[in-house]
Amino acid sequence: MSDQHRHWGLTTDEALQYAANSISTGNLALAEIVCRSILDKHPQHPAALSLIGEIAARLGLWPAAIDHFRSAIALDPRFLPAAAVNPAAERPSGPRFLLTRSWGFGFWADVNQVLGAMLLAEMTARIPVTFWGRNSLFSDGDSEDSFRLYFQPPSPYTAEALQQMRIASIFPGKWNAANLLIDENSKWKGVDSRMTGLYYLNRNEELVVTDFNVGVVDLMPWLPATHPMALRTIDEIYRYLARTYLRPLPHIMDEVADFWGKHIAGKPTVAVHVRGSDKVTEVEDLDNINQRYFGVIEAAGANSQILLLTDDERIVRIFKQRYGQRIVLPESQRSSDQVGIHHKPTANRVRLGVEVVRDAYLATRCTRFIGNGISTVSAMIAVLREWREEDCILLTPSLLHVRNIDEHVMQVP
Repeated sequence: MSDQHRHWGLTTDEALQYAANSISTGNLALAEIVCRSILDKHPQHPAALSLIGEIAARLGLWPAAIDHFRSAIALDPRFLPAAAVNPAAERPSGPRFLLTRSWGFGFWADVNQVLGAMLLAEMTARIPVTFWGRNSLFSDGDSEDSFRLYFQPPSPYTAEALQQMRIASIFPGKWNAANLLIDENSKWKGVDSRMTGLYYLNRNEELVVTDFNVGVVDLMPWLPATHPMALRTIDEIYRYLARTYLRPLPHIMDEVADFWGKHIAGKPTVAVHVRGSDKVTEVEDLDNINQRYFGVIEAAGANSQILLLTDDERIVRIFKQRYGQRIVLPESQRSSDQVGIHHKPTANRVRLGVEVVRDAYLATRCTRFIGNGISTVSAMIAVLREWREEDCILLTPSLLHVRNIDEHVMQVP
């Protein structure tokens, strides 16, 4: 099958060859992203299905490999398996753990990493353990796990407890009992770098450690039919994960309730999240996107309060000048330049994390929400509750729905 649909500047045939080459060099995550993008446009593409089968076979995911090979052969008999299919190995008994470390970026980006790891833990029958160490931008530098400064842990276990246990086997091989708590360990370069959830789906080691982005969007196609979220939409999966694993600490929810009672309760309010500061350097047309907020806000009616959530003092001034007393503004640390507040040495990082959690859960209580899908903050607010479609408006598509090829190749092919 040949066509001129393009993927990152490649025709479908060129993309397929790129995926095949990536498989041969062991970059299975990159190969899968390319194949899935082809299947998004051509769900019955035999070559893409066959390559997914080969990826599954290389990982020992034999039922998935067989299903994909059969589908490919049914569409085109020329697509015989390139990999031998062997019986599945028996999973050893006893408790097995998944330790998810801080991704090391913005707060909700790190939370997104945790949610992906929680889904991976469910898929692989592992006990989840979090560890936001000193590489977290929201660590106090002293806590054993800074995730616990904001949320209840997903299990009673800690990284320190895992380190003290006599664990016989750990994956990937760059980890061992002595280095589980170090800040960084070949996350982007070197042996066992850029390890996504795909590589953990069929491991038998007692402990697996994730320090790279585990995307829910990447795990979705591999969900077993027995999982309660099988065949659900990505937003449904996120809402399930948020309900199950995101339990903000009581003092944070007390702040939410206090601010709500004083400023919002009983008043129609639209929550608006607007990014500025360092996002300007990441998104070329951010100013144009931000200009679009005004038309959407004004279409919502002149009687609503506006709960303004932003990291940028300059945006606060613009909104106050335009909307005056309609603005409701939580007290927060903000930037007035193109350096994100979470990168400033003067920021109170733990308080900043509390503010980010508080603001997100305040937004979920409002009548409507308007945000920017290329911001993880907005994208996560959109899935923290089940909004009516007309009440949750993202001005750009949610990045939670996008497979990130850039994480697996330094230059897009």
